[in-house]
Amino acid sequence: GISNYYEISHAIAAVSLSTLVNTYEGIQGIPIPFPGAAGTQPLSLNFAQVAADNFVRSSLGSSWSQDMTGSGFSIPVLVSDLVEGPNNVTLANAIYTPASLVNDQWAQVTIQAASSAGQQIGANFREVSGTAYFAILYGEIGVASQAVYLQSYVSGVNIANLANFADIYATAGDKIVGAAVGTNICLFYNGYLVLVVSDSAASSGAAGMNIKSSFDPSHAALNNWAGGNANVNPTYASGVVQRRR
Repeated sequence: GISNYYEISHAIAAVSLSTLVNTYEGIQGIPIPFPGAAGTQPLSLNFAQVAADNFVRSSLGSSWSQDMTGSGFSIPVLVSDLVEGPNNVTLANAIYTPASLVNDQWAQVTIQAASSAGQQIGANFREVSGTAYFAILYGEIGVASQAVYLQSYVSGVNIANLANFADIYATAGDKIVGAAVGTNICLFYNGYLVLVVSDSAASSGAAGMNIKSSFDPSHAALNNWAGGNANVNPTYASGVVQRRR
């Protein structure tokens, strides 16, 4: 029945997004315990969802449009409520056209199948006229040391693998999020920030998805797409945190 109260104050140095990689503060949706102006609430990496699609129907439908065209690209197809590529040759990609997003934006997909090596499943963001960022899993589920990548495309050409992290153990139901806040280009895996780079190849556009199977198309599948606006610029001022109990 006795309550003890204490107060701890400690200084917080200014930090950038890159310092949050692989820390608990870099978990998507967890408030960042660094204050802004006096009396304000802690900043957060929460995203505002604008659109979502669970693909429970027989065809992809008119809300999805193929942005990257040409011999190396195709539009995804629906098979038993899962998104797949139509073949094992082209990179299937599509953007969600009803959603109008601001320049700071994000997109998410859920992995449902990657049953052999070399499968690509991911989210597109800031995509317009073949210029975009991709956040992808490249590998297979149930196998250690698979890789995630941040990629940049310009006019339909993959000009760079901006960053990768090759220590993922993927399972069905895992979620990949690609996000852009200013020139900070980020990849979250199951809510954890694992990659961030600075790049300015794509500045605005739509959000979407991409998928490619290196073997039978059914070896790679995704569902439960979502996208929206990134409502916080995660660069934090120095200050003092006070904890009271």
